[in-house]
Order: sequence, then structure tokens, then C-alpha cells
Amino acid sequence: MKRVNPNRLTGKRLVSLVSLCFAALLLCFVNTEVKADTKPIDQAQILPLGKTISFPKNENDYYYTIDVPKTGILKYKTISGRIEGMEINDANDTCVIGSSWEDSWSYFVRAGKYALRVRPFYPTEGVFYFVDSNESFAESETSNNDQEETASVITDLNGTLYRGVITNMDKYDWYKITLKSNVELRFTINETIENQGIKWLLNDASGIYISDGTGSGTNYLNLDKGTYYLRISTGKYHGVYTFKFNTGMQTNVDTVKVKTTKFKTTKKGKLTVNWQKITNKRVSGYQIQMSYLDDFEDEYGDDPKSVREYKTKNTAKSKKLTIPKSWRKYKVYVRVRAYTKLGNGQTVYSQWSKTKTVKPKK
Repeated sequence: MKRVNPNRLTGKRLVSLVSLCFAALLLCFVNTEVKADTKPIDQAQILPLGKTISFPKNENDYYYTIDVPKTGILKYKTISGRIEGMEINDANDTCVIGSSWEDSWSYFVRAGKYALRVRPFYPTEGVFYFVDSNESFAESETSNNDQEETASVITDLNGTLYRGVITNMDKYDWYKITLKSNVELRFTINETIENQGIKWLLNDASGIYISDGTGSGTNYLNLDKGTYYLRISTGKYHGVYTFKFNTGMQTNVDTVKVKTTKFKTTKKGKLTVNWQKITNKRVSGYQIQMSYLDDFEDEYGDDPKSVREYKTKNTAKSKKLTIPKSWRKYKVYVRVRAYTKLGNGQTVYSQWSKTKTVKPKK
């Protein structure tokens, strides 16, 4: 019988030893932070948010469960390596986030558990983390205000600022408002992302259209006693928005009269019109009329441009005008009034100020 030297490595033994060493090194690499798991999605381990996770290159996908505590922004960032593909599904196995060859991303999601599937192209390290959006009405996969039937109830109409989120998995947020009497309601909404495309729609309890709008701003609504539903959506971007209601607003301007102050004229037909701002009424803006006719009426219709009109914001208290050349040989008449825009599309005007006469400087 031929004796074998135990210190001598044959080819097969050498291959086995190398394979064993490689497996040990791979196991150490996988355990650097969080061990990747290829169990079925419903049995996958919870992925720790905010901690680095290592994905070795593999022909197979890796599965995890992401537990999002609140509505907010779920983010991912690659530290090293490259991810070929990533998919996040909700409890109904619907894909809510999908990315390919992206080193970082962020999406608005609701509270709940999500299934994550990852396929690394190279050995990769990355981190998932979460930012709370501080939503006023908590939403989750099973409890949300995506429909009128599940609308969040607004209990304060005296200036409380509400904060909402349109996530990547919902289209609308609904809110319910109940008024105990007829009221003038001021509704202010603001988008937190420039050109977010925020939109709102207000219906009564029967689904009858009341009003709507787009973008940030303040809106005035004259509403009767009853229940109303406010629907908010976003166009271009998902994200956070804020809104509030105020009641008991100041009355319209139809009972007041604007007081003008000293006018200033300069050469080349320049004129500055000044007035006192109305502070005890709700003002949407001011309207200025200028004419060479003292009654501001073209009786025979000979000159359709005999009266010039201008408008300003409600914060204005003066307006610079240019008197047309053809008018500068006449006396010019100027008057000012305020106006209020109502929620039903109508505009209410104050009384005109006293007409002032201006002699243009040549």
C-alpha cells in the first residue's frame, strides 16, 4: 500500500480549502452591518432605518421588510458599489417605489410595513432613513383620508394651521367641515415646494360644487350652515402643504369710501396717485380711474379710451401713472375705490373717492 504524506496537498484538497476560506470571508463581509436575507417577503427581517447595510453581489434578490413609523419621506443613499434594481411594495403587493441604477432617491410614504426587494450589481453598501413630515392627521395603509367617506374632520376654524401630505401612493386628501351657521370663511393654503401644483376643491354634502383653486393663496368663501368637503391634491410634485380657516372676518368694502391724499405731477405727463389704505374692512385691491372727462363717461362713444383703469394689490397706497400725450392739454380727473373679491366669483366695490383734478405739466 502506498503511503500518503499528510502534509502534502492534492489538487482536490487545495480547491476545497480555497472554497472554504472564500465562504468564510464572504460570511464576514455579509455580517459587517446587517445580514442580507433571501426569505420570502412576508417573512423577511425588518430593515433597520438609519444604519448601513451591506449587499454582496448575488444572482438572487435580497428581501427585507421596511417598517415606516409615520407619514414622511423614505430616503435611500448608496455609500459604495451599485444597485441594479430596487422595488418596494405595499401590503397589497402593489409597487409604490421602483428604481434602477439610482444612487439615491426619496419618496413620500405613509406609515406601514413595506416589502423591499434589492438586486446589487456590485458588492454595495447603502443606508435607508426616514424623515417625519409632521402630518396633522396621521395616515397609514389601513387608515387614511384618501376618500370623502374617510375625510379628516376639521374642528377649528379660528386660525389653527393644519399640515397635510400627498404621498407617492395617494392622489387626494379629504377634509370635512361642519358650519353651525351662515359664515364668511377665509381659507388659506400654501404649498411647501415651489410650483408643487397644489389644487383644492370644495363641495357641499350633496356633492354640489362650491369653489376651487390652484396654488398658494387666500380665498374668501360665503357659506351657508351645513357640511362641506374639501379635497386637496398636488400636480407636479408630491409633498407637504399647510392650510387654515378663519371665520368672523371683517365686512366687505361696499359701505366705505376711499380718501385720496395729495397727488404729485411731474414733467412728461407723470402722475403719482396717493390714497389712505382701508384697514377696518376686507380689501382685495384698489381700482384707479383716470379720464379727461369730468364724469368719466363718453356720452357719444367717440373715444373708447377716454377712461383709463388701473388696479393694485390690497397692500398698495399709491400708483404711478402716465398721462397720455393727447390729454396733456386738458385737465385730467382721477378717482379711486377699493374692491373685495367674494368666494362666489363676484366683486364688491366701495364708493368712489372724491374726484381730483390734475393739470398735467408739459
